[in-house]
Amino acid sequence: MQKFSYHTHTNFMGFDGRNTAEEMIQKAEEIGFEEVGISNHFIYHPNFKCNDDKMIFTDYNKFEKMVGATVDNVRTASLKSKIKVFVGFEVDYFPSKQWCDVFEKIRKNIEIVDFLW
Repeated sequence: MQKFSYHTHTNFMGFDGRNTAEEMIQKAEEIGFEEVGISNHFIYHPNFKCNDDKMIFTDYNKFEKMVGATVDNVRTASLKSKIKVFVGFEVDYFPSKQWCDVFEKIRKNIEIVDFLW
């Protein structure tokens, strides 16, 4: 039996999951998982034209703030956990240097060591 999942989404800040990070980690423990990864969706591009979706960011400062808040939320939820909890993001890739530079900056500023690409 597989004792992990790295593709899970929370409802933090109204995103695409149904449960909180705490609930998801607790359920993972209950069903015998050894690890779980929380990987909410995020889309960032300064020229993106859709602004009615909570997962889409065109403003870097708002994007960085939301990434940091999500990481903090998952890490706080994991403090009581008996299993290994990873935090990462499922992101849309745009083939541009500007996009790659933003993600490197985010990774360094938030100190994400377990960033899931």
